[in-house]
Amino acid sequence: MPIAGQLGALIAAHVGALAAYDATPGDNPKSPGVARANALVTKTRQALFDHRPTNMAEAMRKGQFMASCRTFIEWDDFDQVQLIKAPTPGGEGH
Repeated sequence: MPIAGQLGALIAAHVGALAAYDATPGDNPKSPGVARANALVTKTRQALFDHRPTNMAEAMRKGQFMASCRTFIEWDDFDQVQLIKAPTPGGEGH
């Protein structure tokens, strides 16, 4: 089921970046190709962290995606506060 709007675009970008990262040869983790792929995964993951859902349905969808994606459940190179705030809907002054 496609996800509409900005959240859908952010999720699609992250899924695409992760696919590109997975497709890079893993024999040299410091190669320029792996470094670029890793940087894109990190950038798209951060964009998802920074996105504030506009309603509870979007917050639920974002939380479901994050709970199913290894960059949020297996990788630990982010602040725990980011993970807590990520599904919180934004609003005036946030």
